[in-house]
Amino acid sequence: ITKRVTDRVKAWYAKRFPDKKFTEVQKKFNELKRETGILFHGYFEEIHARYFNEDGTRRVKPLSRAVIKNRENEAAYVKIEEYYKDLLKLIPEDSLILSEVIIFDDVEKEAGTIDFLAIEPSGKAHILDWKFMNVPETSNDVAWFKQNAYGIQLGRYKEILQKRYGIKEFGMIRAIPFLMEFRKSGIKQ
Repeated sequence: ITKRVTDRVKAWYAKRFPDKKFTEVQKKFNELKRETGILFHGYFEEIHARYFNEDGTRRVKPLSRAVIKNRENEAAYVKIEEYYKDLLKLIPEDSLILSEVIIFDDVEKEAGTIDFLAIEPSGKAHILDWKFMNVPETSNDVAWFKQNAYGIQLGRYKEILQKRYGIKEFGMIRAIPFLMEFRKSGIKQ
């Protein structure tokens, strides 16, 4: 693999914001958000594996869930699982549901990883990508530049599935934002 779909997104950001520099505090906060996003992505993978076999078929009975001792992480896990179960209600029961699907364009030598790919018996595909983020209190929506970046990523996933995997029909193609709230602890106010 010589390229990743996320390289397109990074290139778009670099072109759009060529002079963007982060302070040390911003870098540390960005790293905290990245690590938390990775942890919560892992919860999605664990939840998915409880409900579905590796081949995407539904388990007869979900497996037991993990025990999470950290109270905040436990609350996040419960919310993610509730969302996941509600999402499954939107997709026909006999669909294949896959998690962390690696796709590859052998012509462009470019790969990507789809967080959630559902394929209905009709062949219709749904692509979802989890985005764990914080949104400033002054904002009403995800920043425009993030929306554009997500569009680049999801559009390329769709294109690869069409050209290299023969998918002809698509349903949902969405970046799903999960808002994370961070608070400073141990600081007297």
